Amino acid sequence: MTDDTPQAEVQTSEFVATTRRSQRCSALKKDGSPCMGFATRSGLCPGHLADARVFRSMGGKASSRRARLAKRLDPRLKGILDLLDQGIRQVHAGELPASRGTALASMASAMVRVLEAGELELRLSEIEATFTIQKIGKADGGTYE
Repeated sequence: MTDDTPQAEVQTSEFVATTRRSQRCSALKKDGSPCMGFATRSGLCPGHLADARVFRSMGGKASSRRARLAKRLDPRLKGILDLLDQGIRQVHAGELPASRGTALASMASAMVRVLEAGELELRLSEIEATFTIQKIGKADGGTYE
């Protein structure tokens, strides 16, 4: 029998299914269905290990909305954000008059608009420079690429 026979295909697919199953967690979920998590060397996924609480406490901190925003935030805006956060807390606690909090928010908003305009201007300059280079290349017999 050659490898092209249907029986060889069935054996191969059974092997792949068995291999994939063995890489899955061997524990059962609360509802009795098999866990579909990827197994560690112990045969269990991190969620079913004895020290699963440690893994759960670690999970999500670096991927929280706040952490993702902090990574992408312009460093110049971080100070503004911290100042506004502090101002909001102080207004809420009664340590800062609401009028001063409003003034802080207004000035921060103006700063953000100026920074955004500067960023857009920079990006537009880069696009224009790229377009000019491409246009010169085409005039010299080059191609757009």
